[in-house]
Amino acid sequence: MAGQATIILPVIVLAEIIFAVERGRVRADVRKIIRRIRSLRYFRVVPLRLTTILRLQTLTEIPEMHDRIIVAETLLRKGTLITRDATITTSGVVPTVW
Repeated sequence: MAGQATIILPVIVLAEIIFAVERGRVRADVRKIIRRIRSLRYFRVVPLRLTTILRLQTLTEIPEMHDRIIVAETLLRKGTLITRDATITTSGVVPTVW
C-alpha cells in the first residue's frame, strides 16, 4: 500500500550530495533538498553508527568507502538499497532496486 514504506537515508548520502554539487557533477539546491527530505515523513535520516563502521571490514567487494558505508547500513537494517551503482548491484551483497 502506498505511503507505508520508510526510506532510511544514511547521513553520508547527504554529504555525497553536497560534494557532488560542489564538484559540478550535479546542479541542485542542497538546502532545498534537505528541507524537502525533512518535511516528508517517509524519509528518516540516520547517523553514522559504530556498528556500521565495524561492518566495513567484511565488504571488500565494494572498493569505495562511502558506498561501503551505505551498503553496510543497508545490511544491518536488512533493507533493499535504491541504487544504480554498477559495482554495488553486481556485487550481489545487498538487494537493490532501480
